[in-house]
Amino acid sequence: MPTAADPGPAARGGIGIRRLAEGEEEAFARCFELAFSAAPTATHTERARLGLEPGRTLVAVDGDEVVGTCALLSLEMTVPGGVLPVAGVSGVGVLPSHRRRGTLTHLIQRQLQDLHAGGEAVAALFASQAGIYGRFGFGMAGDDCAVRIATRDAELRALPAALGRMRIVHDPAASLAQLGGAYDRCRTGRPGMIRREERQWRSWWAELVADDPRPVLLAVHEREGVVDGYVLYRVELRWAQGQPSGLLQVQELIGDAPAVEAALWQYLLGIDLVSEVETWHRPPDDVLRWCLADLRSLNLTLRDGLWVRLVDGARALEGRGYGAEGELVFDLDDSGCPWNRGRYHLEVGPGGARCRRTRRSAQLHLDVAALGSAYLGAARLVQQARAGRVEESEPGAAARADRLLSWPIAPWCAEVF
Repeated sequence: MPTAADPGPAARGGIGIRRLAEGEEEAFARCFELAFSAAPTATHTERARLGLEPGRTLVAVDGDEVVGTCALLSLEMTVPGGVLPVAGVSGVGVLPSHRRRGTLTHLIQRQLQDLHAGGEAVAALFASQAGIYGRFGFGMAGDDCAVRIATRDAELRALPAALGRMRIVHDPAASLAQLGGAYDRCRTGRPGMIRREERQWRSWWAELVADDPRPVLLAVHEREGVVDGYVLYRVELRWAQGQPSGLLQVQELIGDAPAVEAALWQYLLGIDLVSEVETWHRPPDDVLRWCLADLRSLNLTLRDGLWVRLVDGARALEGRGYGAEGELVFDLDDSGCPWNRGRYHLEVGPGGARCRRTRRSAQLHLDVAALGSAYLGAARLVQQARAGRVEESEPGAAARADRLLSWPIAPWCAEVF
């Protein structure tokens, strides 16, 4: 396998792909920031040193210059019925001077080959542009919601009793350890959520405060001295013709039960001098929508969130839980990972799932992106069949597949990586 000193197969135009060498974090950060037309700083380099994993980061090089970047993060992600190791694809960028030369394609192809060689079954990412990653076999596996509420119109219905109290924390950076319990209890129930260890909490906080000078405020909900929910937010105080019209931006809101999340929203909507509350990143089944007395006080925009790529489809399907027992025979097409291509028999019983290659007649035909979309239980194969992305050989096969793959809680990941 190519090393940092061995560029491996070259992309079109003489651009080579190799692993990031020790001490190249500054070059990585510079290339990645310039790819997004941002000015690289020492802070970006330090974040690269904190976040990049040795041996799991690729660069595209033109001579001695780093012109493209792509990193893998070793994550543990909740999937329906359990948790799995998942490779988080992050830090993907190509300099504007080196686009349209096959550089991104070669980076992603090399990354998929590395994942297969390492025995990893699932990769996931958040896309800067939604049109890019479908061609590499990623499927949009979870919706994201941007939320905006005018506080004067936002009256909450009678809420379920959370049996706790709100408390403002005066030093958020020093209090992150208090939040881990509530976060862990939340993530074990929602597909798509990732585990945060101490290093990840520090890295996440560094990302949160790096590019915005406004202070981050922290309020926690606790019951019997135990934090069971929290919200981190920023407030921009504004005045219009002498009247307060402040904007509150939610950075992260987590509760270990729906009643706790409702109590956190109630707290935010009652803050003085604020006329609007917004957040760009909430799950599609957020409890807020069903707590509002007037649904039209909520401005909600649905868009793509987490994307999933099944590098080893059979192992990935055996690693998750299911909403029903049954079986399915399907043809899987995968141009990017030819080892995945073939016909499979999925059997789900009391002891779990078994997925093996078979010669039986296929009931369903789909590509790996369509299966990735359905993997966390969100995108229905019936809907994808109506759009022409899935083909039935046997009537009703897509609906039977949906009964197997369905999950009662919508997938969502609190942390964008």
